[in-house]
Amino acid sequence: QEVREGRAHYDASRKALATLDGQLKARRAGIDVYDKAQVDAYKRLLQRRDEASSAFAAAARDYDAAVKRYNPVVADYNSHCAGKSFDEATLRAVEKTLSCPKP
Repeated sequence: QEVREGRAHYDASRKALATLDGQLKARRAGIDVYDKAQVDAYKRLLQRRDEASSAFAAAARDYDAAVKRYNPVVADYNSHCAGKSFDEATLRAVEKTLSCPKP
């Protein structure tokens, strides 16, 4: 779940950053540098892009950390459990009599 949520946040952050990059590129070509309102609007957009870049970097770090925690757990499961089959009826019968040894 954590990896899935991290990936979704990573993807959303990447998309938001790409959208703002596209907007900046489109505005840069047509900006009138003598029009203060246009320059100020471009600066605000640039600030939003910088914030989105920081958010994307944080999302990437979080996602990477989640994956680094997840991969060893998967490897451990695969080394101990993958490929093994259990007979459900036998498992239910054995579970009834399971007990831990006394220390």
